[in-house]
Amino acid sequence: MRHTILGWTLLAGLSYGAGDADMAAITVHLYNNAGVSRTELHAAESAAGWMLEKAGIAVRWQECDGLCAQPSDPLLFVVSVNRQDPPQQTGDALGFALLKNRGNHAAALYHRISAVVARDAAYRDSVLLGAVIAHELGHLLLGHNRHGEGVMKASWQRRDFESMRQRRLRFTEEEAGQMRDSLSKRIRDWSVRGAADPQE
Repeated sequence: MRHTILGWTLLAGLSYGAGDADMAAITVHLYNNAGVSRTELHAAESAAGWMLEKAGIAVRWQECDGLCAQPSDPLLFVVSVNRQDPPQQTGDALGFALLKNRGNHAAALYHRISAVVARDAAYRDSVLLGAVIAHELGHLLLGHNRHGEGVMKASWQRRDFESMRQRRLRFTEEEAGQMRDSLSKRIRDWSVRGAADPQE
């Protein structure tokens, strides 16, 4: 996720019409490696959870102070909030998603998020952190690193942040459908692997 505050783009809210019966559910193990305050972390979870809920996906958050057990679960995702760049991480991205293997790990780079907030008093760490987490989970759920509109824009502008803060920044309807389809495919593939190797 790249971030700029140049230009002005106002995003209108989208309606998905996803009822409770259509709601998929995932679990996210959240590792707070940056020492973010619990209040701020909960606010970020709320912001990210709202964006995904509007796409028809409910999130169960589990904060991992130590090491959470990671069962072979197709609906389990892992997000780390990091205080520094990993090796070979370049550019101005605020987070990244690892799509290889199970494709269920992502990270938010909190020091970069804080730097954005420090440059512009209109920004708030928890809101931007929540949007970055939702964006990177979006990459995992979509299964690719391509960008789109709304939450999945490559570069957010200042009015996008206003939409975040007012809870109007969402996944597009097409992306929401693709993410729910991807979850169904994960479950099917996991079931097939389990049937092929019952000892696993």
